[in-house]
Amino acid sequence: MALPNVGDTVLRKYTLTKTLGRGSFGTVYAARDNSTGTDVAVKVLKVPPGNDATAIARRDQFNKAFDEEVVSFTRLSHVPSCHPNIVCMYGKDKHSVRGLVFIITELMDGDMDGPALPEDQRIIFMRDTLAGLAFIHSHNSAHLDIKPANILRKGNQYKLGDLGLVCHINPLVRQCMVQGSPLYMAPEFYDPVSPHRILLGQGISLAEAQSSDIWSLGLTFYQLLSRIPQRSVPHVYSAAGRNPLPRLHLLSGSGLVPAATINEIVNSMLQDYGGRPTAQTLLDRVNVALESCVYNGNRLSKPETMTALTSLNVVFDPNASTHLLCQLLRANAPCIIKANNLSAPDLKVVAQVFGLPDGGTKTELCGRLKSALIQQDIIDKAAFSRKFDTLLIEYSLLKSKEPANPRVKEYAKLLKTLVSIAPDKFDKAYFAGRYVTDTEWIKQMSAKPNKTPDDQERLAAAQRYIRALNDLAPNVR
Repeated sequence: MALPNVGDTVLRKYTLTKTLGRGSFGTVYAARDNSTGTDVAVKVLKVPPGNDATAIARRDQFNKAFDEEVVSFTRLSHVPSCHPNIVCMYGKDKHSVRGLVFIITELMDGDMDGPALPEDQRIIFMRDTLAGLAFIHSHNSAHLDIKPANILRKGNQYKLGDLGLVCHINPLVRQCMVQGSPLYMAPEFYDPVSPHRILLGQGISLAEAQSSDIWSLGLTFYQLLSRIPQRSVPHVYSAAGRNPLPRLHLLSGSGLVPAATINEIVNSMLQDYGGRPTAQTLLDRVNVALESCVYNGNRLSKPETMTALTSLNVVFDPNASTHLLCQLLRANAPCIIKANNLSAPDLKVVAQVFGLPDGGTKTELCGRLKSALIQQDIIDKAAFSRKFDTLLIEYSLLKSKEPANPRVKEYAKLLKTLVSIAPDKFDKAYFAGRYVTDTEWIKQMSAKPNKTPDDQERLAAAQRYIRALNDLAPNVR
């Protein structure tokens, strides 16, 4: 169960070239992908050994943590859809014989735990990390372990890493837990009776978890921008319940962004719970200062933003600010899932079919749907099939009675979309059984003489249903 050495080849394709860091459970190496020549990072972790009750409990906890980190990477930043401000995962594997697990990610230049942040990089650092955090939050998730060591750089680009504590809310997980690094933990997670005791493991809402991310990132900004050593940051929760941090007061800004703007943004992140802005609001403030628009992971200038709006056939005022144009672009952003561009009404119906809450903006709803598709085990197959069946019946009836109704085409597109994006979620035994039963019944009823009006209506309904099933979803039975 020994860890590999520099020079070894692991998983039959990665040659380890350098040791980047060591921890209690394993080591991170720089490596070369022998098939592509790409430089990557390989995290190698040792599964805790032993067969006694304590060892088994530690191993179960280890496996749970590994699985959660992999799920978080897969949901938030996995090839080929990596967010530009979250470290990208290329793959993972378990070697049960050697007792090792592997996570393969992109290779970064280093973390922010130590180096001073150059003045001209301040606003870029803030923009990149807020963009990564806003993306995580838009997927019903919270990071819960933001600190300088978990923010990595690659050239002049900054990315959030270490997704091992990410909390994701879904129909099976209703709340997060207080976790993370004590030095960067929000003050509301300190026991008001014993101010030096953290309420670790306490259940919290997603809103509370995301707000704590804002505090942790704000504290990271405070530390790196003011160049205060980590353990000199006086942020332990006070018995009086007040934030003991003095307000950030930089004298110089970053590029064209004045110091006052940076001070205002960082200080707003270090307010008490309930007063902190969201990550998206903070990102918008930074982009207003930069006069740019971050859209789908790309930073657009004002002309590029207007071009994107034109491509979506959106009417806009060219004299409006870049910030307002960016909001308009996001509001009309297409939700493209497996080559299907879903409209806002379609999104709401699809969300209901998947058993997801259909509130929030189109971007938020699109993010929830993408997350659900990645974790398809959370989707109830029987419930999904029943709702699809209901939509199919509604479509067949509407097409029969009002064939020229525009909703007929909308229904057809929606049903085909559901088949396309979730082919494995259909209860094929149910649809096969219904197809056989209805087809046989149609034969018998068609041969029946002297059919009553009720018989004729039921026969027509069954025929409509079978035609719709054959036309729109032939592969679900």
